[in-house]
Amino acid sequence: MLYIVGLPNFLRFDATGRTHELGLFNATSVSRIALTLVTAYLLVVYLAVTGAPILRRKLYFSLMPWILYFAWCTVASFLQPQSRLSAPVATDLPLSLFRLAEWVLGLVLILALYSCEPIQNATGFIVELIGRSSWIIVLMVWLLLPVLPSLIYAPVENDSLQPLLGGQFIIPGRLAYSACFAFFYALFFFRPGLHKWSGCLLSLVSLEMTRARTPQIGFIIALLCCALFFSDRASLRWATIGSLFFATIALLAFPNALMDYLLRGQKMENVTTLDSRTLVWQASIEAIRARPFLGYGFVAGAKHAIRDHWIYTYWVPPNAHQEIIQTLLVGGIPASILIVFLYGSGLWNAVRNARRGSNQLFLFLTFIQLLLVALVASPNLSSEYSPLGAVFMLCWIGCAEMSWPLPRSLASV
Repeated sequence: MLYIVGLPNFLRFDATGRTHELGLFNATSVSRIALTLVTAYLLVVYLAVTGAPILRRKLYFSLMPWILYFAWCTVASFLQPQSRLSAPVATDLPLSLFRLAEWVLGLVLILALYSCEPIQNATGFIVELIGRSSWIIVLMVWLLLPVLPSLIYAPVENDSLQPLLGGQFIIPGRLAYSACFAFFYALFFFRPGLHKWSGCLLSLVSLEMTRARTPQIGFIIALLCCALFFSDRASLRWATIGSLFFATIALLAFPNALMDYLLRGQKMENVTTLDSRTLVWQASIEAIRARPFLGYGFVAGAKHAIRDHWIYTYWVPPNAHQEIIQTLLVGGIPASILIVFLYGSGLWNAVRNARRGSNQLFLFLTFIQLLLVALVASPNLSSEYSPLGAVFMLCWIGCAEMSWPLPRSLASV
């Protein structure tokens, strides 16, 4: 669970991204490296001492897309070219390989734990891991807010912006998605009464205070899907349709209020460029055209490629802020084909299983929000390991096994 959630940041970094006086190795990065190394060490020791296999039972889905993706990214990292605008850095290749190793370790841990569960309980176990990890992130923010208010509820980019929940402690967008998952977990699986509604309320307040627009849109889409297409109550469907009608009228009557909310104290250019993402996409596509097949390597190489084609000085983007574009940067066309397959198969399986019960519906609602993250916000799989990436792996595995042809003895599970 600690490896899924990860460690928060307790340092105040330069918000522009141009200067990092704390350097590559600082308290935050060293603690995360230590978490990875200690986790890997404990896993190896456990397997060596107990003699237990990594997989305790047969898995009824194929891991080949994941294996091919990580293998190709490794090849691309070994062949990453030198940056045009920066001097050679000896840590680039080790950093790329280490970031890939974090993903491999995360997948191995999830599979090892998942295979300990009987197939009858496996989907519920996946849902429980997603729900608990999301609630840990939300509660961690609220419990430490009185202790670290200037770090947790603070502007993220510069002093002119409004304070956002998460601040530099946990990226507000990442916290917002955790709040979305926490809301649906509370709605579906918390005990009826005060426990359920207080959980829903806290997660909604957390989502609102992050002011993260893409997660809020994803939450609304998921909520509408749940109410319109998966609810057995006709009254709820009609109430949702009525709410949409009155919300549309309110937006037409008060357009300035919506625009003020979307701007978050910034200029109109922030909305028209999708928070500068379209500028990042343009620079990334220029880099992809120069190296479309092999890409530039994982994390470090892709970041250098963006920097080589970035013409602005106020900010240096850490990644392409879009899954497919980032994957093209990392591993070229072959890696992007594998990523499209992972998302496509995951979505197909999630849709097929959505009506089979609360667990499957929760995974479907989680997956469509992760899909929105990948399309317009940030990569889930082609950048550094993160809680969202862990949730994607959990969600994909949970949807895959229930869609794979099962033996006749398990077909009714």
